[in-house]
Amino acid sequence: MSNKRNFLSRIQQLFTLDNALCLILSIYCSLNAFCSINMSSCFQRVKDYSLPICIFIASTTFCIFKFVFKKSNNIQLSKYGSFKKKELSVYALLIFIACTISILWNYPATMHNDAISQYQQTISGQYNDTHPLLHTLIFFKIPTIIWNSYTSCAIFQCLFISVILIYFCYFSRKYFLNQTQTIVLLTYILINPTFLKMATTLLKDVPFSYCLMIGTMFLIEIIITNGEWLKNTKNKILFCLMCLGVVFFRHNGIANFIMMTIPLIVVYKTNRKLLVILCVVLTLSKIMVAPILNKLGGGESWQASEIIGVPLNHPLNTISYIYNNNGIVLEHEKEIMSNINRLENWKKYYDKYSFYNFKKAQNGYNDTYVAQNWDSILKTWLQMTYTNPVLAIKSEVYITSGIWRISNTFNFMSKKHLQVNYTGPQWISRIMNGYVQILQRTYLKNIMIDVGEGLLFIIFSLCLTIRKKPHNKNAYLPYVLVLSNVLVITCLVTSGTPRFVYSSILCAYPLILYALYNKQTKMATSNKELTLA
Repeated sequence: MSNKRNFLSRIQQLFTLDNALCLILSIYCSLNAFCSINMSSCFQRVKDYSLPICIFIASTTFCIFKFVFKKSNNIQLSKYGSFKKKELSVYALLIFIACTISILWNYPATMHNDAISQYQQTISGQYNDTHPLLHTLIFFKIPTIIWNSYTSCAIFQCLFISVILIYFCYFSRKYFLNQTQTIVLLTYILINPTFLKMATTLLKDVPFSYCLMIGTMFLIEIIITNGEWLKNTKNKILFCLMCLGVVFFRHNGIANFIMMTIPLIVVYKTNRKLLVILCVVLTLSKIMVAPILNKLGGGESWQASEIIGVPLNHPLNTISYIYNNNGIVLEHEKEIMSNINRLENWKKYYDKYSFYNFKKAQNGYNDTYVAQNWDSILKTWLQMTYTNPVLAIKSEVYITSGIWRISNTFNFMSKKHLQVNYTGPQWISRIMNGYVQILQRTYLKNIMIDVGEGLLFIIFSLCLTIRKKPHNKNAYLPYVLVLSNVLVITCLVTSGTPRFVYSSILCAYPLILYALYNKQTKMATSNKELTLA
């Protein structure tokens, strides 16, 4: 009888919170390994051994996370130091050096098709809202007034990024780290090739991602101060500006804003002014675009076909995957597919990772039909998914792999979407390209180039938060903004480009600090402290 009790007690000991969280993380890592082996041609030789390899990775990572969780109990980030003004010059100098390297490395700028379109709008004066109008006016129109060049837009974006990174240093010093630790963390961020490339990449996703980063910091400060942070007038202004950036720098940012604000209103019922902020931002987003476009001389806002077509990219990609992998497709389903585009084009432009190539290949894609018959398309997708469940699941794995797969590497050397030839100093280009190649050949690639780690670090920090405050639902609010973005991208976008998940990397830094935070004493203040908010 005693042996039976001992056995049951040992079984109960296995089902602890730490073991459950470690199991979740280890399964996540093993699934990443399984997908990497089956997706990449580099692993074809070990494809038949993928299951044993994944089991080994799962058990190994379980032990690693178990060890890390144990050690994290000894890390208590709750030291409050004064933020002296001379520190500001150190942080600013480091950021200035990194941004200068980025500008020289990518001179005149890293330009993609979207950026070319926005730049042409500012030159012609004919604006439209296909790309967010406010982003075009701020990050293209304003800098080109001073200097009509791609480089001026890149410099302006670097200034925007610099302000947010300065605030991150202030945020880190105020709640978590000492001066040396903050400099080390900032240096790691700045020498990361992903930062150096994205800083001068003129895409709306870059400032949007930094808005999510500073928004995450604001949410952490709200939680740490139990809502007191938002009662300060200056902080309210900063919070409103962040919300405007989230809503207006990317069209689907309105979803992130709503998913962030509603929980705050529910939790902090005493602060009814949040309701006002919500109403003002939503109202502006509805009425602001059309009058400004008319005032600026014309242009259309987003067409209805595009508004409806973007959310349908995901189900259309599933339909394409099932059709191209010999799934069961009925005649009336083929008829709907042929109305969207010729069946031969469904095969010719097929890409299991993205529907973007099929849609943008100028191959007869009928976006008007898609907008007018969206309900029939959704019914077709649901029916094909029901008929071909295995293929539908495989399609989901491929289509979302760019968001969650750890080995999703930013291809710094790719010129696929670049439209402007490099004209900067050759010596800086050779140095930086060599630097990237060195990292790619070492294990440093895993923590400095692979963009998929951002989501892993966020999930890891969420697990740390759950360990410390398993019953405090309010403690999870800082994760709402970045996780809502992952959800939106998963539902709407069928492309694995790193720009869509860049926010996960940026938000991981403050969230890991927050997860290690332990509030033991009341925050100390100093007359010498530099107040930025």
